[in-house]
Amino acid sequence: MRGIWLVRIGQWIARKETFERMLAPAIADMQIEASYGRLHRGKHYFAFSLVLVHAILQDLRLDLACAFDAEARTVAWRRAAIWYTGFVVLLISLNLLVIFPKNLTLDGVWSAAVTSTVLNGIVRGVSWGVTVAVFYLYRRAYSRRSIVSAVLIVLTLTIAFAAAVRPIKMSADRTLYNSFQARLAPAPGANWSAGDLDAKITWWEDIQSGVSVIPFAIIGVVLARRKGWRIALTAAALNINSFAVYVLLIRFLPLTRPIQGWWLILLNLVVAVVWLTFDILLRRERQPASC
Repeated sequence: MRGIWLVRIGQWIARKETFERMLAPAIADMQIEASYGRLHRGKHYFAFSLVLVHAILQDLRLDLACAFDAEARTVAWRRAAIWYTGFVVLLISLNLLVIFPKNLTLDGVWSAAVTSTVLNGIVRGVSWGVTVAVFYLYRRAYSRRSIVSAVLIVLTLTIAFAAAVRPIKMSADRTLYNSFQARLAPAPGANWSAGDLDAKITWWEDIQSGVSVIPFAIIGVVLARRKGWRIALTAAALNINSFAVYVLLIRFLPLTRPIQGWWLILLNLVVAVVWLTFDILLRRERQPASC
């Protein structure tokens, strides 16, 4: 039957209610008038495309309203904000106390170090905050559509924020770079370099800062499928896996910074998907067979 593939696409993309109310009538009209010629069918395909876009936008609005309703804000996003604040403070502290040298108080460089580190922590901590938000949303049985929609919104906002504060961070990084170049004694392992002043590299890193929330969102699902001490144990194991991936990536793949960032996101995504797939298969095996 003509249009059967449109039925499958519509059922996969749209909610059941939206499909039955908006897409199914459009497909039925097209099937009834299929014999009227190519031009007529082309008009129907175009009209169906418009209806499909309208259905997607309407479902997106409903999904976002569900993902950010009063219960979600209280149960998931408020807790995620608390954990996110803790992650940001931890990242800032580690950068200032471990990575940066102790003599940053000289020549007014300390303020630049704080500015660069704080902005970096705010952006980098989003991924961990998303993990917590997805954890509680999944535990509360929110639909996959709502969770995906929320993650995409956070992804977009992260990229926008990173791009907006990039001039401020680059100015602080330039102060750090020039100061230590003048002293001819840059700190080993410092998180600033000439690459931080390259607009092409930082532009890609702004995008990567948002895309990196995707594997962390899957990690949130993996953790939400566990209870008690297994949550902490799995989180520790995933962190060890991610760190091992990072070390192997740096050591054995001498790539440029943007490519290295994409590889890191891809490998973290693979690790998260493998954990989730293994968890799903294991639970299926444990389910008793039905008569």
